[in-house]
Amino acid sequence: MSKVTITTAVKLTAEQLKKLTTTIEKKYGKSAFETIIDPSILGGVIVTIGSHQIDNSYRTRIATVKQQIVTAIIE
Repeated sequence: MSKVTITTAVKLTAEQLKKLTTTIEKKYGKSAFETIIDPSILGGVIVTIGSHQIDNSYRTRIATVKQQIVTAIIE
């Protein structure tokens, strides 16, 4: 059984958490889940499974767009 950490900006509803954990269990198998509330990610979700991380946070999306704009300006 692998440990899964779910990080969100706000607390998920029971229904949202159930849908997310069910999806993760179907794809990766049974897991032990830990939830973390981190307002600094602004929104979205970061799922960490062992050393693998799926970062779909607004903080990362904004940083990516910012980098694309900077790169476009420099070129």
